[in-house]
Amino acid sequence: MSKPSVCRRLAHAYHELAWMNLTIGLYDCYERYAEASLTEPEKKLLEDVFSAVRDGLTEAPLEETQKIERLSALRGATTENVEALAALVDRLMIPEYLLNRAEYSFRDELPERDTENEARELLQHIFSSEDPVVVNQRIRDMVFQLPVRMTKQRFFDLVQQGLSAYQDGELSALDGFCERIAAAAGLPGKRQIGQSHRAALAEELSALDYGALTKERWEDARQRLEAVEAELEAETDFGCNMQGILNDTLCIVLVAPHAEDSSAARKQFLPFVTRLLGLALQGVRTGEWKTVPEEEADCFSWMEGKLEQYSESVLKLESAFESLPEKERAPYRSLEKAGKLMSTSAFASLEDEPSEAVTPELLEARRQELFRLLEGAMEGKSRKYVRAMMASMLKELPVFFDSHTDVMNYVLASLGGCKDPAEKNAALDLLWELYGE
Repeated sequence: MSKPSVCRRLAHAYHELAWMNLTIGLYDCYERYAEASLTEPEKKLLEDVFSAVRDGLTEAPLEETQKIERLSALRGATTENVEALAALVDRLMIPEYLLNRAEYSFRDELPERDTENEARELLQHIFSSEDPVVVNQRIRDMVFQLPVRMTKQRFFDLVQQGLSAYQDGELSALDGFCERIAAAAGLPGKRQIGQSHRAALAEELSALDYGALTKERWEDARQRLEAVEAELEAETDFGCNMQGILNDTLCIVLVAPHAEDSSAARKQFLPFVTRLLGLALQGVRTGEWKTVPEEEADCFSWMEGKLEQYSESVLKLESAFESLPEKERAPYRSLEKAGKLMSTSAFASLEDEPSEAVTPELLEARRQELFRLLEGAMEGKSRKYVRAMMASMLKELPVFFDSHTDVMNYVLASLGGCKDPAEKNAALDLLWELYGE
């Protein structure tokens, strides 16, 4: 296929698929959020997004660049907010880890666990899959849930080993790794927008003495944590839904000028989408949400078989597009952005990030800064809390076992070091729960 043909066909496939995804997403949001108990910021975002989508898809008195800028600005704001929520979820992970285990100390009866037999069962489950990605994830789950039995020096050696994997790679990848480790350690993220009261709870829970919790104090902490986690989950879900709508709309606006054919999907769905957006904006502004007539939703039957068809076309055409030599700025830049918008990474940056190689000097500078942060975070914390921090960070490292035997020895050492039946039962129950057993 020639360059122009590949670009036109890919633009058309993106366009049609985005229209179908957008229609589904808008209808789902209308059904989900009609008369829902949304916060004022969420109502404002809902109105802003629906207005921008309506103006982006219709003949609004806006230039194409203005539509793109408006949608992109909303997308950036949504990304920042979801990142702030994710940073707080990370900070609450260690208190949740410790509270989950503390609960077992209040149980009247705990079963005896056969360490060697359970270790064999764990090993069998971990390596039962032939997919190395699945196996590696199970190993990470295992090192997170089982009690950590290693010195602090051994732990920092493993972190340094993980850092070394980025030698000669891209600096952005190394920085991303350092951010993940810092987040897993419960350190405050860069984004703390509107999260002061929740951040205060995270600070309070991190300061608890988990070795001397009363049942009443544990119940209070657990209830407050669960309430905040439920809020965070709902708000993150809301942000992801808004991002999906913005991504689909922005994709449509970007690729429409480059598509090879007239849009059958636009012709099919524009009247329904326009009607839906009108009802949604009325609902947000007045509080009166009307039921979408069933006959208007009949347009979804047109999609049958087409979602799969265009998804397959996109995969084939993206491969052809990637192999094109000497991509010029337009329309290639629009198609590259559209590819990111239609990917599984809803919050992917649309801008080209400058690439810088990791030199030994940069690697050492990042190591020193990360270790300084981690040492500071561990200072003054109880042994129990530090072990929980280490477990959380270990799950973010590349798998550090060389053989099945190494994994087995790790499990045996971890379980064998449990003098308290509550610790062993908690670790095993939570791990099997995570494995879905």
